[in-house]
Amino acid sequence: MNIEVHAIHFKPNSGLVEMVKEKVSKLSEVHHLTLRGDVYLLIDNNHAKENKIVEIHLKFPGNAIVIKKEAVEFDTALNLAVKAAARWLEKAKEKQVHR
Repeated sequence: MNIEVHAIHFKPNSGLVEMVKEKVSKLSEVHHLTLRGDVYLLIDNNHAKENKIVEIHLKFPGNAIVIKKEAVEFDTALNLAVKAAARWLEKAKEKQVHR
């Protein structure tokens, strides 16, 4: 799967980018037809503690999904987003098997 990481209005360190690529690439094990993943890292300008946002855009034949999660840290938001995407992909895979 081709994964691109986009940081909006800040420069991420290489450790964060590698962690994102590693975790999102594991989603291809859940649904083998996933073609592309775009991950957007954002920092919201509000005063709330949960201002780190991770958006995962996954594209595969016939469909595309967007998962957006917020948390105090990027790694927490990433874990939440990857878990949500994995659940969605499992359901999509089950629907394909039953057809």
